[in-house]
Amino acid sequence: MLPNDDPAIANRRARLREWIDTHFGGSLTLFIASTNNGEKQINQGELSALLRNKTFGERRARSLEVMAHMPPRYLEEPAKNKQTAPTQAHLARDTPKANPFADPEKAAPKPPVGWPFSKVSLARIVELKKQLGARAGVTAMQDIDETLDLVVSKWERRVAAAPAKSAA
Repeated sequence: MLPNDDPAIANRRARLREWIDTHFGGSLTLFIASTNNGEKQINQGELSALLRNKTFGERRARSLEVMAHMPPRYLEEPAKNKQTAPTQAHLARDTPKANPFADPEKAAPKPPVGWPFSKVSLARIVELKKQLGARAGVTAMQDIDETLDLVVSKWERRVAAAPAKSAA
């Protein structure tokens, strides 16, 4: 627990870290991308601050649960693993993360809720980013994001151009 953190806020921080570790292999970038609803998404600075010391009240928790497709009141449930509470190691930008795929016996992280892709898994993206390193990994994620945006925009244009289907 961070100094001046009440237990409820410390628990929300731990649960958020648990969600990111479990569903996104610890990648803040992938978590942030998952919150994009086409109009807005949580930004890196705010997420880092929530995991560190930013006020993390109930209204912000409910809003984040919706953006991240978490079950209702997920951030209020007791942390399953006390070791997932944010620590200085978790919060340090350049702290090397353990490779969850180094041991073939260990399963890859679960895909995010509603992960729609069959050819590109979350595990594959996380592993690619790790292999590329910090700088090239960020560039690759931006490239993937831009490419995905182009494809989604193409399909949105098709939907907009298609005649409205009648409800029969």
